[in-house]
Amino acid sequence: MNVLVPVSILFDQGSQVQSALNGLWEEGLLGCLLSMVCVFLFFRNIRSTLLIALSLPICLMTTIGLLKTLGVSLNILTVSGLIVAMGRVIDDTIVILDNMYRKAQEAGEKVHLALLVEAVKEMIPAIVSSTATTVAVFLPIALVGGMISSAFSGFAWSVAIALLTSLLVAVFVVPALYHLWRRGRMNHSALSFEPVYHRVFTAMTPRFGKLKKKF
Repeated sequence: MNVLVPVSILFDQGSQVQSALNGLWEEGLLGCLLSMVCVFLFFRNIRSTLLIALSLPICLMTTIGLLKTLGVSLNILTVSGLIVAMGRVIDDTIVILDNMYRKAQEAGEKVHLALLVEAVKEMIPAIVSSTATTVAVFLPIALVGGMISSAFSGFAWSVAIALLTSLLVAVFVVPALYHLWRRGRMNHSALSFEPVYHRVFTAMTPRFGKLKKKF
């Protein structure tokens, strides 16, 4: 004889968790926008900024796919790990891109494949050591086991995978895209803000001198 058993939900935090996740994604997108603004102020070049902006979603989407393969779901901790890694993810790309740009400027010739390969090879030891150092901090948290691993393994895996993915994107994807965009063309000097900086510091120097005398 089948007996119907009534079931009711007494306590549900699903809506709060979903709201928190939506807030994290919004803050993450805002962080992406602000990081692109900082990159533009540094490079003063729209193409370079767009290239870095393109590498960021590649890293994040690849990380999410690898997390799903490992059976790690997207929750507050994993999304927080992605947001924490977001600023560090583009560091390797900036280093590689800046060295390629500098190499092309110093050579005074059109961008070609051999020049880009040389620029990337120069920076590989630096970015590999920097990324490995950061990953070495988070990886033990994911591998330690026990309660700590069950609580923070998602956060650690998301940061570690995002950083390793950013290394591969910086070494392989970014030079390929840069070669496609700049192949056979000269690198033009970026818009310089130095005259503006010089005027600001020149105007501020007398005021700093007066302030120093008062103290």
